[in-house]
Amino acid sequence: DKDMTNQLDQSNETTKNKKSKIKSKSKVNKKVDSNTSTQSNNTTGSKVDVNATNNTTTDNNNSNKNNSKPVNEKKALLQQKSQNDLIQLAFAGPDLQEEFEKYKNQSIDDELGFNDQRKQVLSKVKAGWGDWAGPGNMLVSSKIQSIRDKQLLLINTKEEEIKKQRIDNKLPTVMISELRNKAAAKYMLTTVPHPFTSREEYERSLQMPIGEEWNSSRIVKDFTKPNIITRPGRVIEPIKLPKKRELPSLE
Repeated sequence: DKDMTNQLDQSNETTKNKKSKIKSKSKVNKKVDSNTSTQSNNTTGSKVDVNATNNTTTDNNNSNKNNSKPVNEKKALLQQKSQNDLIQLAFAGPDLQEEFEKYKNQSIDDELGFNDQRKQVLSKVKAGWGDWAGPGNMLVSSKIQSIRDKQLLLINTKEEEIKKQRIDNKLPTVMISELRNKAAAKYMLTTVPHPFTSREEYERSLQMPIGEEWNSSRIVKDFTKPNIITRPGRVIEPIKLPKKRELPSLE
């Protein structure tokens, strides 16, 4: 009986030990699971923090890029662009500047009459007249060709000299006609009027404004006062022209 009781006690102790070991293992597993879960949470949080820091750094970089604009953008348009750029803006088309230069040269040639002179030379000195004709002949003698070249060379040199003296010679985007306008010639003065001593002084007097915005009312009345004042009720006789009409003097 004692042996049986001892065996039962030993078996009970072994079962208790096994149960305690199983419980301790389960506790250890739970702790490990909890640690792994906390570590995973920490890693995800760190990833989120890294992404957040990356986003903040990119935002800061973008803000710095936006704030760090070049100084040239704040300058005026005329300071940024050179003269060639402004000319290209004025002539926005690809070939407008070249077309304008061709038109300017052609109009100057027509105005000076050099195109007509060239046509006269080519019409007078014709190739083939007075030469031998036939197979193997060039139909243009060297004598006629040299005469034509000399006359055309004289016209070209004269044209270049006159073009250099023009006002719009160094202005590639401007064309000024130097022809005499007969309609406006009668309004032009040949000499400077009496009170003035130079042309610049007379032109400066014409540039003085006569409006009410720049002068007093009394001065405006004096400037705009007519030469002949007609009062109401007075009889005005018609003008009698003489037989020989004389032009009024410029003075």
